[in-house]
This record gives sequence, structure tokens and C-alpha cells, in this order.
Amino acid sequence: MCRHSSRSFLGDGEAPRRSRAFVAESALAVIGSARPVIDDLALVCSELVTNAVRAGSPTLDVALDIHHSLIYLAVSDTAVGLPGERVAQPADENGRAWLIVAALTRNPEVRGESGAKTVSAELPVVPALTESDFHCDL
Repeated sequence: MCRHSSRSFLGDGEAPRRSRAFVAESALAVIGSARPVIDDLALVCSELVTNAVRAGSPTLDVALDIHHSLIYLAVSDTAVGLPGERVAQPADENGRAWLIVAALTRNPEVRGESGAKTVSAELPVVPALTESDFHCDL
């Protein structure tokens, strides 16, 4: 692993934007160049954080582990309820987050229980990073 980054956020309307910027900036600092995985990472993070905020979590934690061939993202919250796939109708403005997460990631999972859970997923880095691709200060 090259880098672990984490940050806590208030569960307010700004959390999706702030967490999206945090993961994108963290990944860009390590990878050193724009790659499609950074956009996917920002979108997945935003969807997971939005779910936590809408479910009423007062705070949430976002953790990011960047490896050569994958990025591991985890969002922990204290909201009641568990996320899952919904059947969204064409006119619905929400209800597609889990489908987006499943389409862009590997191994999405929910650990814990209602009120204390972590939703995580892996995003493949293609092509895998080499040592010269990393910009680590470790």
C-alpha cells in the first residue's frame, strides 16, 4: 500500500461535495496524473456519503487506501438502516446509488449493523500502477 488517508465529515449537505474533493485530491496526490479511476472514485464516494447523509447520520468517516492495482474506499456512519439495492422507476430522482456503486467497483459490501456500519468497495486501477507512478512521501 502506498497511502492511507481518512477524514471525518459532518453529515450535512456539504458532506458529499467535501468528501468527493477529499478522495479525488488524495488519489491525485499519490497517482500523480488524472486517470478515469479518480472520477469513478469521486462518484462512488459521493453516492455513499449522500446515502449516509440522507439516512440521518450526524457524522461520517471516509477512508481511502491506495494500492498498486486498486483503491479501497470505506464510508462509516451511524445512520439507522442498511443500504441496499432499490428498484428505481425511470422518473425517480434517487434510488440508483447501489447500482452505481456495484457497476463501478469490485466487492462492494456492508459491514456492521444499523447504527454502526461501514460500506466499502474496491476500484481497480487499470493499468496497475508501477513504483514510478506513485508520488509517496512514506
